[in-house]
Amino acid sequence: MDVLHLIKEEHEGIRGLLNDLHTARSATVRKKVLEELKRKVQMHIHLEGEYLYPEVAGLFNESSTFIEKSTENHKMIHRSLSEVEKLLNKKPQVDNDLINKKMLKLVESFKDHFESEEDILMPKLRELIPTQDREDLGQVFLDVRDEQVLAVVGGRSAPSRRRH
Repeated sequence: MDVLHLIKEEHEGIRGLLNDLHTARSATVRKKVLEELKRKVQMHIHLEGEYLYPEVAGLFNESSTFIEKSTENHKMIHRSLSEVEKLLNKKPQVDNDLINKKMLKLVESFKDHFESEEDILMPKLRELIPTQDREDLGQVFLDVRDEQVLAVVGGRSAPSRRRH
């Protein structure tokens, strides 16, 4: 499968989880959704950092700037996820207004990330990388994701693989 389709699917899945997190009424449900969101985001960021961005490096004039901004955005997303998680785990329960404010910051971080990838990066990759190469990279994404799932189920960490 074309890596661009996989990335778009991941974005849609994360958008759905963000919506679920926002609409969840109980702290228990929010915590459960947040855990799933964290897993998906960690995998998404890992795949981009280890496999996509090395393919992008040097591909177009602004690629290094794009990668730097995306990497910084990944850090902001991690910070926002941690802030929301801390608030949800705090005893006694924190005011919902504060949680909602932090969740809005989280949503904005994702929105910026998704827009830059979908509006800037994906069209460039579609233009500059042949379909077969995008499909090969998509297969790497799928293989690594499967390895990670098996590792979690098996209780060990999966090896990191780079595409050559």
